[in-house]
Amino acid sequence: LPLVAIALLLVFQSHIITKSTERLLAHDQYFAKEAPYSFELLSSDLTILKHQDFEIKVELKGKSLPSLLYVVIDGHLIKMEQLGLATYSYKLLNVTAPHDFEFSDGEFSSERYHLQVMPNPTVQSFEVVLDYPSYTLKTDEALKNIGDLTLPKGTKVTWRINAVDAEGIKWFGFGPAKQLSVQNNQIIHTET
Repeated sequence: LPLVAIALLLVFQSHIITKSTERLLAHDQYFAKEAPYSFELLSSDLTILKHQDFEIKVELKGKSLPSLLYVVIDGHLIKMEQLGLATYSYKLLNVTAPHDFEFSDGEFSSERYHLQVMPNPTVQSFEVVLDYPSYTLKTDEALKNIGDLTLPKGTKVTWRINAVDAEGIKWFGFGPAKQLSVQNNQIIHTET
């Protein structure tokens, strides 16, 4: 009789045996308590650029749904805004670092997700230092955030560019294009 019961379980309800065996074999892995509903993450792309906003949206599917849902971001429990009967949302503003998150109703939790933040290269400012040739009798000067220049022949031009999250830039100045690298968030380049 016990063998018949086990055989029937394996045929009709195999998950009873296989799921518990899976948990025993992967004892060092996190398993969330199974909810009577499922969590479906609607925010498909979990990679954003630094300083962007990110909306976390989730839809619950099942017969018995909770009345409240929370997002747990890096261990902090935050109530989500209910958009519809089974849809919830929370918006992260000006994201600057990666975050781990999951959903919870206080009793059941979803799997964990990871929001990856990519650098967003930005030019913060630049300065052009002009060293005029002596024949012009012009005083050398420094101009901030000026892009277009009309210069006398022989003027020595030094660009000081302040950049954040950049490794380098492709420079199209006088002559062929050059790859310039960023050091200490600054690029300094001189041409005549």
